[in-house]
Amino acid sequence: AMLAALSLSACDSGGGSDPAKVRLLNVSPGYTSLDLYANTEDDDTDQQRISAVAYDTISDYTQIDSGTYDVKFKRASVTSTLLTLSDKQLADDSHNTFVAFGSTGHFSAVQVSDDIAEPDSGHAKVQLLNAAEAGELDVYLTESSVSLDDATPVFADVGSGGVGTITTIDSGEYRLR
Repeated sequence: AMLAALSLSACDSGGGSDPAKVRLLNVSPGYTSLDLYANTEDDDTDQQRISAVAYDTISDYTQIDSGTYDVKFKRASVTSTLLTLSDKQLADDSHNTFVAFGSTGHFSAVQVSDDIAEPDSGHAKVQLLNAAEAGELDVYLTESSVSLDDATPVFADVGSGGVGTITTIDSGEYRLR
């Protein structure tokens, strides 16, 4: 099973009205190179926005006009679609990461907003994406000497393909279990 934990940092658009920005993170061991397409509801022609994102790699941001899109994922240079996420809202000045995950035959993807306010000094913000195919997941961040019997999960019962709530923790070193 694979676990992808995302550490988030704030994106500051600086005001104004810039197009939406999207990128693709490929953590799908079953699909070694992926393309992302985004089509408006008015135009069903596949428009490639990001190409050939290798496994364990994140693309640069690409700009897309704000609107509602069907976002499609395909193997690089292959015409058939692995998955379509329908009616995804992309707003001006927004930053979004589409996280692709899953083994061969179990491909999935989720949209994660990167527009997160910076934490206060001495803190960090974390969010969990359960990319495992084994079901619900509890995640503990503890000191190395703490027994799980004495610990409370930072993320509890996050289902497969689920995204945990953004959580603020004290900065420091943790044992991830």
